[in-house]
Amino acid sequence: MDTGNQQWLCEFCNKNYSLNRKDKHLTKVHKKNKERSDREEELEEYMIRRDILLLENIADMDFEEFLKKLVLVDKQLKKEFGRNYKVPE
Repeated sequence: MDTGNQQWLCEFCNKNYSLNRKDKHLTKVHKKNKERSDREEELEEYMIRRDILLLENIADMDFEEFLKKLVLVDKQLKKEFGRNYKVPE
């Protein structure tokens, strides 16, 4: 049976690949795509957590108090996530 023209769908990458390239894809391309996806998910989780922490009790704060809270939140998130993220504005 000729497997050169058969294709398989990588459900994670959502792309079709020829069957004879499956091993190469799973070892190189797929790994890179999975790592990128994991980082995007972690960044999204970080941003949601940051927003929740910043918005707690914000109604009674002036700008200076908010800036102090921002510094504390960033320190707390660095402990939780093990790194600083540059959140897009």
